[in-house]
Amino acid sequence: MGALPLTRPPSGDAAEADTLGPDDFARIAGLVRDAAGLSLSPIKRPMVESRLRKQARALGLPDLRSFLARLDAGPEPEDLRVVVGALTTNITSFYREPHHFEILRRTILPTLAAGRDRGAPVRFWSAGCSDGMEPYTLAAELDIAWGEAAATRARILATDIDAEMIAAARAGRYEARRIKGMPPDRRAALLEAEQADHVTVRSALRRRVTFNVHNLLEPWPMRHPFDVVFCRNVVIYFDDSLRLSLWPRFAAAIRPGGWLFLGHSERIVGPMLGCFRQAGTTLYQRTDTPAPGAAPNDDGGPHVPA
Repeated sequence: MGALPLTRPPSGDAAEADTLGPDDFARIAGLVRDAAGLSLSPIKRPMVESRLRKQARALGLPDLRSFLARLDAGPEPEDLRVVVGALTTNITSFYREPHHFEILRRTILPTLAAGRDRGAPVRFWSAGCSDGMEPYTLAAELDIAWGEAAATRARILATDIDAEMIAAARAGRYEARRIKGMPPDRRAALLEAEQADHVTVRSALRRRVTFNVHNLLEPWPMRHPFDVVFCRNVVIYFDDSLRLSLWPRFAAAIRPGGWLFLGHSERIVGPMLGCFRQAGTTLYQRTDTPAPGAAPNDDGGPHVPA
């Protein structure tokens, strides 16, 4: 998308200096689409203004116009990270969409345990992992199902575009309110410490998850196909063309017979249903049909140890 000029309010009007004009918004929308695939409709302009104002203040800038001037000069990678981070919704929880973990527990993990060579690790990917609750839930379920064998048999990769979320995920420390309602047996499997105001994920589980910053629009440098991929409530923020471009890449990154979990409002439609069969509510199983025009690896980038 070509750069659009940013509209400039009169310098003396402080209120206008902290607002986005239509062209300003179009410029921001183009930046985040090109950088991260996020699709922003004009009705989201008040939300974008509010979040970017906060980021401008955090950078020590007097108003939103000053932040836009930095982008006018040519956005630095850190500026883009700030914009994308501010406009990304990081809503997650342990055992979010619990029916997914129920089918994982009852069907998928027993199938994987019975059907794989003992010497071949089983590979999982949590794409768009936010602050880590999803992959830690997965690690706990593997621990419950496979016991000590989970440490050697399973490989869990967790990625997110937001470096701050990845840092928080690696720490594995969360506000205590975020485990409210979790069954006691799951709490025991997940947590090593519960304080009045925070909880900490067991160190054994933290060691089993490899966290990396990764943008789904960039090359996918994984060496091996995955058995299970969670990419839930991520592609809903993309437009139709980007979603359609991602399905072949997921198909190429999942071994035949492997599974792809999507969010409650996400569906695979159209020709790519030849590469996946629906196996449950927002659950798809990879078929033997070759993925058209996509390869899971890109040898030009650093390989992710998954």
